[in-house]
Amino acid sequence: MKKLLLLVLVCGLSLTLSASIHVFAGMNANMAAFDAGGAVYATESALGFQGGVSYIMDMGHFMIEPGVRFNTRGFSYTGGGDYNFNAYYADIFGRFGYTISDNLPLTGYAGLSVGFLLSAKDELLEFLYPSFKTTDDTNAVNVGLLVGARYVIGEKFTFGAEYDYGFTDIYEENKGWKGLKFYSANVLLGYLF
Repeated sequence: MKKLLLLVLVCGLSLTLSASIHVFAGMNANMAAFDAGGAVYATESALGFQGGVSYIMDMGHFMIEPGVRFNTRGFSYTGGGDYNFNAYYADIFGRFGYTISDNLPLTGYAGLSVGFLLSAKDELLEFLYPSFKTTDDTNAVNVGLLVGARYVIGEKFTFGAEYDYGFTDIYEENKGWKGLKFYSANVLLGYLF
């Protein structure tokens, strides 16, 4: 019952507020880091892609923005050769933001993303252990914190930059590299309807 009331409240609020659809796409500079006996090791970064759509509910200077996106993440590392890890996620996210002023359409925001694994491949582990299946041993859900800013150009076009900090280990417990988490810096272009 509480979930139904919350849904009715959100839908009712969205109808009374100024709202727009935001379609966006951009590049990710992905990397991962893991803790090995107290020393933190980082991988080499790799470029990825993301694209999605969100619904921005504008409440004056504040905004709420739920949305969905397709996201590729990966990194490179050396282990007797150059190897890649690539993963594809379907994310849902929620952002809460604040616009500085009406004269400066710059919005700072923070929120959470929850990524659902579609597929993954770790070239090194699959090379070393032929029975290892990356998709089977990768956590199916990846949770991260989004922090960023978006600038509106001419009331319709958007340019944004954000940082995605991963909370969830990439691999399931006792599988793959222990404590390996995703981090990415994203540059996004979008359009408001």
